[in-house]
Amino acid sequence: MSCSLVAGTAAAADQRAGGYVEAGASWLYFNYQETGSAGQVLNEETGDIPGVYVAWSSVFGSYAWARLEASYASHSVTYEGQTQAGAPLTTSTHERLIHYDGRVGGQWLQTAIAVRPFLSVRYQRWDREIQPTASSLALNEYYRWWEAGVGVESCGSGWSWAAEVCLDLGVFRTTAAEVEVALGSDPDNYPVLEPGDGSGYRVQLRWSPPASSHLVVSLFHAAWDFDRSDSELVRLGFAQLRIREPASEASRQGVRVALRF
Repeated sequence: MSCSLVAGTAAAADQRAGGYVEAGASWLYFNYQETGSAGQVLNEETGDIPGVYVAWSSVFGSYAWARLEASYASHSVTYEGQTQAGAPLTTSTHERLIHYDGRVGGQWLQTAIAVRPFLSVRYQRWDREIQPTASSLALNEYYRWWEAGVGVESCGSGWSWAAEVCLDLGVFRTTAAEVEVALGSDPDNYPVLEPGDGSGYRVQLRWSPPASSHLVVSLFHAAWDFDRSDSELVRLGFAQLRIREPASEASRQGVRVALRF
């Protein structure tokens, strides 16, 4: 969800010298919903998740740039849903969110404005561990998918109130998703479901104070969805169950604070 490069004289000099490394912390509000075939909400997970990230950015020649990024976030959030029998269920879910992101693009520089269109590829991991209650068992699900997208970033500099301001907009396709469902205690009996492709978007506003262009504060929002998977027949003890990953949608919004070196 990060922007790419910095406009401005000092930043441009840093890029010509080989780019920079960015490291920081994030806080995000996570919202996830699964919906049934009639559009009803089956369950929802909401809560705050802290994290960290590191990124590397550089320019190549006068008109090309690239960025690599990795992030990790983890915390427990609130789960509101229902059991397989339809009884209301409230518990917590421990979340782990990991992504690896790559971008390449071009840039057009004016006196104080830079416009940078880009292509992006992101690999997402999400470990979802729904905690047991007196009336329900634990359920662990491990999501993996790819995102392929396009976007544009516009940066300005030279104002008295900011060393730089950047607006980053992007859209993407969620694809090649897999969900491993941990049923029972036999790892050889963990079915893998394949949700249908979906779409998403990201928006980020980044600001650096006039006193220090090495400090970066970002506000971001991202949302995406998946279509439901086909059903699969699995064995749980002596019983057989038919399971399916429902259609879903999710969003993250929050703030990042980082330093550039």
